[in-house]
Amino acid sequence: MSREHTYLAIILKKQPFGDADELVTIFTQEAGKLRAVAKSVKLPKSKLQHAIQVPFLVGLRLSDGRLPKIIGAEVQNSYGHIRHGLESLAAAFYVLELILKFTADEQPSAKLFKLAKDFLEFLDRIPAKAGAGLLLAIVKFQIRFLDAVGLSISAPAKAGAQELYFSNSHGGFTANSIAAVPTTAAAYELYRRLTQGQAGASDFRPDTAAAAELRGLLSQFLEYHLERRVKSERFLKQSGVV
Repeated sequence: MSREHTYLAIILKKQPFGDADELVTIFTQEAGKLRAVAKSVKLPKSKLQHAIQVPFLVGLRLSDGRLPKIIGAEVQNSYGHIRHGLESLAAAFYVLELILKFTADEQPSAKLFKLAKDFLEFLDRIPAKAGAGLLLAIVKFQIRFLDAVGLSISAPAKAGAQELYFSNSHGGFTANSIAAVPTTAAAYELYRRLTQGQAGASDFRPDTAAAAELRGLLSQFLEYHLERRVKSERFLKQSGVV
């Protein structure tokens, strides 16, 4: 007798799999990243067609097996407003790509799942033109994502008046200029405030230039450890986020 498994999942990616099927990559709350086959999903009468869409949050029923089949799907959140703005859509694809490339199969992370779900919900709420607010939100996401995957940025306890650098190989901010790039005190201060929970203060007005600089440093850090390009970075830049 075949067994079924139930998951709460974010649809990360779909690929053609035969004439009418699709191979679907999902990130689940219960079991991490999985792949499953959506049988006959390209046919007009398919009941799955409208539920298996990137980046929907769905309740899924999967068959047991090495390559399970999607038996049923119920949309929990379609994040419909994300598609209304190029900036938010670019940010969503950036998040999905990071999860796709950084996570191993069948390695659950409740922390990372909640982070991705919360960020998609944020993108679904913001205006089509979010500007600096979205830029800062992406920086926050990058910092929390790095922490969730075990790659937290290192930083000196006190920067003082010393020159600061950022080194991918040394794990982040440093006073050592070897294999590092100079960084501004403003970018370091923004990082410090974000990691110490001070960014919610009513008087906090982040410098857009510092946020863009910090986002660039974190993006390079992510690609350094991934050892390949994050393709959606280009989409983010074209959308005007950075």
